[in-house]
Amino acid sequence: MDLSKKNDYKQKLLSLIPPFPQNISNPALRVELRKSVEDHGDRLEDDEYWLLRDSLIDDGLIE
Repeated sequence: MDLSKKNDYKQKLLSLIPPFPQNISNPALRVELRKSVEDHGDRLEDDEYWLLRDSLIDDGLIE
């Protein structure tokens, strides 16, 4: 995944996370993000999802 797509997908993933105190499971987030990515003609593998999610954690944007 190239850097521009990574940044786009990180922002999309972040937008899918509901505000506190609501929550969503990782499997549900993965499904929603995968749909969005596929709508743009790309694929999202499970390991790519985890890299995106972990990157948001590293950036301090989610816990």
